[in-house]
Amino acid sequence: MLPAPDINVMPLSVVYNASATPINLGGGISVAQYEFFAMGAANTLEFPESTLQDLWAGNGTTMRAKFTMNAIIDSAGNLSSGSFSVVGSTAQSGPTISLLSGTLTDLQHAAFTSAGVLEFSGNVDTNPNPGQGFYDIFGSEVVLSFGSLGAGNSFAATFMVNGSSSADIGRPVPEPASAVVWIAGLSAIGLRRRRR
Repeated sequence: MLPAPDINVMPLSVVYNASATPINLGGGISVAQYEFFAMGAANTLEFPESTLQDLWAGNGTTMRAKFTMNAIIDSAGNLSSGSFSVVGSTAQSGPTISLLSGTLTDLQHAAFTSAGVLEFSGNVDTNPNPGQGFYDIFGSEVVLSFGSLGAGNSFAATFMVNGSSSADIGRPVPEPASAVVWIAGLSAIGLRRRRR
């Protein structure tokens, strides 16, 4: 799991099409060549203070909020474009709205073939519903971490994982060098105040 805030997505189904022939998933969903498509149930949001918020599809249904992601990834694992969204409500009877969405900017896949793990970075969109959704608590960047995609898969071949995978959407963890600069800045402010 990523540090809070964190949206838990499970079960999650994933399809990657390395073939020139589109894969028809039904329901009007077709996966083109080099397309990575993921869809699952966004169940909960963990807030930084460790409280959990259940996520629902809204409009009186008992279904969970919907997570979808599309990305174009070539056979070498290079990301060229992509987007993600979480649509739903914080109450079963609430209206269905965009809770979080954004564009993908990077893909880390070093542990994909050996452990079935992928990590995408992304930028959060401008909130289409000011004062609603989770745009403000996530800030401008997110990490989408996919696990349980099955060892042995690669972007050189088509693969499918049906309902047995999971993902977490969270804020990026600061790099150690960034944290050192941040701590040094706070220390300097503290010394300046002490001298006064």
